[in-house]
Amino acid sequence: MKLTVVDGEPKGHYLGLHFRIILREAVRRGWQVHLVTTQRALDHQVFTMLREEFDGKFTTSLMVDIVNNEAYSNNKKIVQHFQRWRAMRDGFAASLADRPADMVYQIALEKSDLPMAVWGSPYGRTPFAGLLMNRYFHGPAMGLRVGELSRRDKLMGWAYRRMLRIPTLRRVINIDPLLADFPVKAGWAGANKGVYVPDTGAYRPFDPQPGARAHFGLLEDKFVLLNYGAMTPRKGIAEMINALAHPDCPAHVIGLSAGRSDAGTKEILAGPTAQWLIENGRLVVHDRFLSDEEECAAFVAADAVWLGYINFFGMSSMLVNAGAMRKPVLAQNMGLVDYFVREHKLGLVTDVFNAGETAAAIRELAEKGPQEYGENGFAFSQNHRAELFGQRVCDVIESVRGEN
Repeated sequence: MKLTVVDGEPKGHYLGLHFRIILREAVRRGWQVHLVTTQRALDHQVFTMLREEFDGKFTTSLMVDIVNNEAYSNNKKIVQHFQRWRAMRDGFAASLADRPADMVYQIALEKSDLPMAVWGSPYGRTPFAGLLMNRYFHGPAMGLRVGELSRRDKLMGWAYRRMLRIPTLRRVINIDPLLADFPVKAGWAGANKGVYVPDTGAYRPFDPQPGARAHFGLLEDKFVLLNYGAMTPRKGIAEMINALAHPDCPAHVIGLSAGRSDAGTKEILAGPTAQWLIENGRLVVHDRFLSDEEECAAFVAADAVWLGYINFFGMSSMLVNAGAMRKPVLAQNMGLVDYFVREHKLGLVTDVFNAGETAAAIRELAEKGPQEYGENGFAFSQNHRAELFGQRVCDVIESVRGEN
């Protein structure tokens, strides 16, 4: 199998998690893997880890980098969709000069699904599959709490329906089971192309980490609420700070912010409430990229995990990580994380914009203990293990390799 993978984003679910896991399984199967990516990805610390583990086991070539910015208007984001489609088309076409491909796998179809609906596949006649994340047009019809659909959501529903009709598109992997079921329920053409694959979390299994709390400067007798990852305001850091500072939040609860902060997060952390918490030992900040080992230590050190993300309705790998460590979660009461938390009893959900309600939920977790939620979380995590994700994605790719 000659597999070309296309994605230029090093952070989040992309090259740092999904590609690493899929590449490990592809190498085990003896596939030849080529990655079409961006210079920004090659320069990122994530790629240093990829080179250390897989040096010489895959090749790379470059495409133009179209950098997304959450501050952009919807119109600007739509323009970027079409620019990114061209970048993927041109990057893939250039790679074919000496690297033929049996299949293409696009890690994030949502980066170009709208132009695919208009222009078709960016990969010519080469069959492709991919993963679609962060689409919520199906929410109201499937009982997923996402609020009122925007015009953009409705547009993306139209795009998905059109995309399913592309002849060379073999499969669309969904990490949202409700999204996989929706086209079938709606009777769309090509609905059988959608397949649910449970998302994953930690790249490697968590191991015991003696001294994990000491590593982050945390006392053993405190209840630690972890907010982990690439820190942007969408992680709900301001809302977590407001809840920690609320009078109903127990004084022995400490927030741990672990991950590199963007400019918006730095501004929040410099604010008076955050500074008061920091000065009083109620908020500990580790503003840097964390290695796999430090990620593990952060989850070992925590008593509960914050998933109160803002205007985010998709899946979070942190939900799987929390479960793997038997940690309860505190999540925003909307979106796919809300659905999984309620469905599997993985913790509590709250309106994170209500500091009093959120502080009361933190108190409940701190006083009642995590045992029931933790055991449920561990059971949930076992179907989301990294090796299973890699196997399932590669099974999907292999199953449609010769499909007409």
